[in-house]
Amino acid sequence: MYGEFLGPYKTNEVSATTTDYIRTKMSCLLVLAGLYPPSGKEVWRDDLSWQPVAYSYNPAGKDYLLGDPFFDCPNYRPLYEEHLRSKEAVAFINSRKPLYEFLSLHTGMTMTVPRDPYYLQLVLTSEENIGLKLPGWTKNVWPGNITDAGVDEYYVNLATPKMQRLAGGVFVKKLLDDIENKIRNRQNPMKIYLYSAHEYNLVYQLIFMDVFDMRFPPYGSYIVYEVRRVNKVYGVKIRYEDYSKKDGPRYLKIPHCGVFCPLSKFIKMLQKYVPLLEDVCL
Repeated sequence: MYGEFLGPYKTNEVSATTTDYIRTKMSCLLVLAGLYPPSGKEVWRDDLSWQPVAYSYNPAGKDYLLGDPFFDCPNYRPLYEEHLRSKEAVAFINSRKPLYEFLSLHTGMTMTVPRDPYYLQLVLTSEENIGLKLPGWTKNVWPGNITDAGVDEYYVNLATPKMQRLAGGVFVKKLLDDIENKIRNRQNPMKIYLYSAHEYNLVYQLIFMDVFDMRFPPYGSYIVYEVRRVNKVYGVKIRYEDYSKKDGPRYLKIPHCGVFCPLSKFIKMLQKYVPLLEDVCL
């Protein structure tokens, strides 16, 4: 899809970043191997169409760019816990109480807050994907009720403006900065910023752009931000692949912006999520 644009691997044209987990590092290497097969003098073995491509990562627990803020941002957890004590959150959690009690009974785990069915959803998805037979008790609550309860966690994570800035704002700032730097400096050789991370990274971006469809992104899902110039106007087109369609990644139609989102509107839409000076993870 982007082979002609990317061309052969050059170190100053690609930046690859992953989280500090084996699975995301392996996924990153897999994608890089597909994007940059060796050619010409870069072929070092005729029977192996592969070349090393560098990537970087921040250590787990200090990954403010892609990490889970619950674990990577000490300033975030108190805000999360404070929100769970709010009248709004307590009322919502109570509405899920029958499901929590049912899940607690059958899993042997204590289910009291949205983060609990969220993790259960991840476990059941993994078991199902590798062909394991799910327990009989899941028949009437999977995927529907459990998935719905798991999705609640994303909105709890983004419950307040400050939580939004700490949870997904650092990536938003990096995204906007890189786009603007590329446009200002046409000589900048960078062609792609690649990130290998987690489903919550995708969901936060989809929520920020008001296009989240309340479905967990399956493994291998991805978002592509294409920086384009149309009729002398710079903007962004956004592809999303969640494997719900057979014809490949689809372009998203952003509310109040369209498929081609002019840069000024794109920045205006996301600017409120960019961290303020006081939004520091310490």
